[in-house]
Amino acid sequence: MKKRTFLFRGVIGLVLVSLGGAAVAATNVRAIALAASDDGAGLSLDLTAGTSYKLFHLDHPYRVVVDLRDARLDHRVHLPAAAGSVEAIRAGVHAPGELRVVLELKAPLPAHAEWTASAQGPRLLVKVGTAQVAPQPDAHRTTLPVRIEHAPPDTGREVMIAVDA
Repeated sequence: MKKRTFLFRGVIGLVLVSLGGAAVAATNVRAIALAASDDGAGLSLDLTAGTSYKLFHLDHPYRVVVDLRDARLDHRVHLPAAAGSVEAIRAGVHAPGELRVVLELKAPLPAHAEWTASAQGPRLLVKVGTAQVAPQPDAHRTTLPVRIEHAPPDTGREVMIAVDA
């Protein structure tokens, strides 16, 4: 009987710890904005915390895809209407804990993304095409810390990485 009670308490404890860790780890996408023209577009994703992302292209139809790891779309966020070179915008869960944002384009255009900072937190800017129409971040631009998966817990010390070639 003691073994069964101990085992039951251990399983319940592991479940609670795993649920608590999953709730803390998720990054929320608080806002999405689109600025577009005929030769490009800029998509701005405002997040509660920095996270890793993957940006790539797909054909037939032409799409730019952004996968955000450990992220979810806040329930209050509404996707902006398509405009300019963007034919449609959609977002949803791609894999457990991974948010996918897709821009469907009218023609194939190059794309790149960069992190900036806003007064509310990290912002991922996705620039598509040659137009300089990306939503402008706050004038105060700072460097964002990078969250490294294998890093030790925050101890208040700065981490220095040295490469010896």
